[in-house]
Amino acid sequence: AVKELAQIGVLNYIKKARSLGINTWNDKDEYDFGLTLGGGEVRMLDMAQLFSTFANFGYDVAPNPIIEITDYDGNQVYKNNCIIDNIGCRSGRKFSDKTMVYLTDILSDNDARFKTFGAESDLQISDHKIAVKTGTTNQYRDNWTIGYITNYVVVVWIGNNKNTPMRFIRSGVRGASNIWRDIMINILDGSKPHRFNYPGDFIKIKVCEGLGTLPCSVCTNVINEIFERGKQPQQACNGYFPM
Repeated sequence: AVKELAQIGVLNYIKKARSLGINTWNDKDEYDFGLTLGGGEVRMLDMAQLFSTFANFGYDVAPNPIIEITDYDGNQVYKNNCIIDNIGCRSGRKFSDKTMVYLTDILSDNDARFKTFGAESDLQISDHKIAVKTGTTNQYRDNWTIGYITNYVVVVWIGNNKNTPMRFIRSGVRGASNIWRDIMINILDGSKPHRFNYPGDFIKIKVCEGLGTLPCSVCTNVINEIFERGKQPQQACNGYFPM
């Protein structure tokens, strides 16, 4: 019964992922909950579409690599209205504003990445807030870095053509992240720090990490967290335990 319930959960997960552009998984293959941690292969284009939904704060955007087509006389046969005129880019709503604010804030939190990647990793570009995620598959066959700002999504994959393990890639922040960083630096405006404009009414306040209360004397680490206005913690811990 537990296995059957797990399979139902995985199938629902696949169904949701398919609606977001992940089309490489099918119902016939047997997956377990490891699928949520990278237990199934995904195409680079699928990941680009998924993260473009994040970058557009929950709105689905179909990938289209063609900007314009003209005939031999220069007459326009086709144009990508989304790229050229910024018309018709968004389609269905996949996530709420609230979900996307929290997700983007998590992915762009340099302080949260510090403990894993260090203070000067390739994921941190000075003065800019960038939402980014790394990924490395078993035996280091694939290495990903995927990130977005308000107007761009950058997806980088490295690996061997024969799907063999890589010899010199041993973490999620080596390899693809170097390429990703160079592309992002070229895209970003060095004179204007990038910030996400969150829809709705959200605030950032200092809280005691691990307790979720306002800071007090027993807090070993104080961090900034985002909350919907009115739903932020109102009380501090009492010096020994949270109230």
